Amino acid sequence: MPLFYISAEYDHPNLNFQPPLQELDDYLKKFKNNINESAMHFARWKDGNCTFCDEVKGQNDEKEQKHTFKEQII
Repeated sequence: MPLFYISAEYDHPNLNFQPPLQELDDYLKKFKNNINESAMHFARWKDGNCTFCDEVKGQNDEKEQKHTFKEQII
């Protein structure tokens, strides 16, 4: 199932797109950002185990950080 459809019309010398190229660019940026943000919801597992990694709290962090796949996907 396609995410969106694009139609193009050539009217010499112009090439017209529906939806406009700026709107397509905005759609693609939203898709990219949504994929990156959704990666934060997939927690990493411990190596060789079926248990999730423990959350860690850094020295300057106020809240605990989860180990996710976000860095690899970005």
